[in-house]
Amino acid sequence: MPLFWMLKIFQKNMKKIILLAFLCCFFAAFGQIPTDYYNAAIGKSGYELKSTLSQIIGNHTILTYGSDNPGGLWNAFRTTDVRPDSTVWDIYSNCTFYPWVDGHITGQGECAGGTQQEHTFCQSWMNYCSTPLYSDLFHIYPVDAWVNGRRSNYPYGEVPNQEGWVQRTFQNGARLGYNAFVASDLSSYCDKAYEPIDEYKGDIARGFFYIATRYMFEDSEFSTTHAMTYRSQLRPWALDLMKKWNKQDPVSTKETNRNNAIYTQFQHNRNPYIDFPYLVDLVFGPDSADVKFHPYLCEPPVNLIVSPNPQQNLSAHLSWTNPSKRIDGTDCENMHSLIIMRSGIIVHTVLNPIAGQTMSWLDMSIPQSGYYEYKVFVINEVGRGLAATERVFVGQDCPVKVELFDAAYEEWKGCSLEFRDDDNHLLASVRRHCGEDTSNMHIVSLPPQSIHCVWVPGESDAQASFKISSLAGDSILTTHFSLVYDDSLAQNVYHSDLENMSGEMTVFANNHCGHAAPPCRVVDTISLSVNSLDLPYYYAPGDITIVEGLPNVMYGFLRPGNGECDTLVILNCEITSGINEFTQGSCLVQPNPTTGVVFIEAPQEILSISIYQSNGVLLQNRTSKKEKTSIVNLSSYPSGLYILHVQMADGTQLVRKVIKTN
Repeated sequence: MPLFWMLKIFQKNMKKIILLAFLCCFFAAFGQIPTDYYNAAIGKSGYELKSTLSQIIGNHTILTYGSDNPGGLWNAFRTTDVRPDSTVWDIYSNCTFYPWVDGHITGQGECAGGTQQEHTFCQSWMNYCSTPLYSDLFHIYPVDAWVNGRRSNYPYGEVPNQEGWVQRTFQNGARLGYNAFVASDLSSYCDKAYEPIDEYKGDIARGFFYIATRYMFEDSEFSTTHAMTYRSQLRPWALDLMKKWNKQDPVSTKETNRNNAIYTQFQHNRNPYIDFPYLVDLVFGPDSADVKFHPYLCEPPVNLIVSPNPQQNLSAHLSWTNPSKRIDGTDCENMHSLIIMRSGIIVHTVLNPIAGQTMSWLDMSIPQSGYYEYKVFVINEVGRGLAATERVFVGQDCPVKVELFDAAYEEWKGCSLEFRDDDNHLLASVRRHCGEDTSNMHIVSLPPQSIHCVWVPGESDAQASFKISSLAGDSILTTHFSLVYDDSLAQNVYHSDLENMSGEMTVFANNHCGHAAPPCRVVDTISLSVNSLDLPYYYAPGDITIVEGLPNVMYGFLRPGNGECDTLVILNCEITSGINEFTQGSCLVQPNPTTGVVFIEAPQEILSISIYQSNGVLLQNRTSKKEKTSIVNLSSYPSGLYILHVQMADGTQLVRKVIKTN
């Protein structure tokens, strides 16, 4: 072949080679995280890490809201939110839309109108202020206009697909209804919420983490009253929900491509929680205080299972699979050691663990029965990796039945309890879920022979009702408490029914707040015995009243005396009888015990007499002839303890325990 034609062919192919090389360089540069983008964050943790990330991703190019010009949102959507088939990528519907000019509603019903710009962090939450967040692509998506109107500005939540919870189900499976998600700290939002489909939950969550970081120093005008957010930050229940969604829905190719496009073509900043989803744990999670950020940190081990010995001795079996990846997605190499911690103490070390290997270990050195938190993590060349965490009860337990229910209020949203030891460490917690109409019964395991505190979280208008019963052998404890906020007194009033109680109850009052140390101080000690007629039956409202000025915290304990299971109930209150002087001695109720007939003689005219079982169930209620004497016949009832409630003409009440024998 002549040299001339060889040169022509070479020149022609050289253009292709140069073009291919250019494309490769382009995708190498823009298809992944820039090499030094997060360098300033390396070695930092917690708040310092979060504030550094805020500086890295701040001062982005601000787009024009509602505009289709080259610097506007509508123009950007044509790149960031269009599927490979050229249709709009709608996170709220399965409707088919094509690139648009604006988002005006053109019809009623799903898929019948156009698309709108959806702020997942609603405009009202930022108080409609002219913040860069108003047009920030990391939380704004093109969505079906009609569905967007139905979502309104409701918080996100989890709506059970059950009757009574769902108000509307959309074509793609998203639901509008009542939130049932409860956070680890027992906080929740018991009202209307929108639940997107699983495919986009992680996208929405990582947008909220971006906002909480990018705008942490620019949110002074944001709302402080919305149920999901406080300024730019997520409230505790919403933070737990978004952390759950972040893990439940991993980063997709669509989300990665959108992140890259926003960085290279529009705003010129990135969402670090898309680049490194595990950053959520380092900024908002349990590892935020202990682990310093580096792209080469190892992911946490997976499938951690901690199984206490079924024979109830002080041992526990752990099994897990070692991590195989680093948080930047590369292989987890140079693993120096694997560490197992029990409640903050290193109890076992494995040298040179193998990536991806399934392992197990038996902990035989647990000091005593109780709740323990196990952490398993790997150390490599850049330091401590992320931990897999599991909390379990080990050893002989003391089972306690807790029933949560609504005593009197239709608008009551739920109640929660926390059991704590005398050092204020959380032992167990229970919560009645939002919207339940029936009692919610839980069995919790508590360590024996220790003081436990029951804390009722909530604000001054909280309403809670619960019943605690011991299920351990001869340890008898049954008590019911109802917490009600009294507007007229501007204080919380505890109503209580005490029955079948024996042993000693110590009543505490908190000296500052429920989570301070020391947690409480002794106010009074009362000896209780089920066989003693001197113990008033706390039935009438107001018998137990919270000390003025103290918060909604309760402390105390009951010791049955058998040495096996010392359970307790706690009251942050002062005990007042609520019964005037004559009820303590002037009123004659005899014979007591009785085989059937009881004679009552009172200093005032008797209006009515009620008879209750010891569990509070009403057996009979009758009016009197307004005389100072009356007779009650218990002959038809089985032997046992009964409560006699007498109402006097002057408003005075008599409460007496009567024992019926054969």
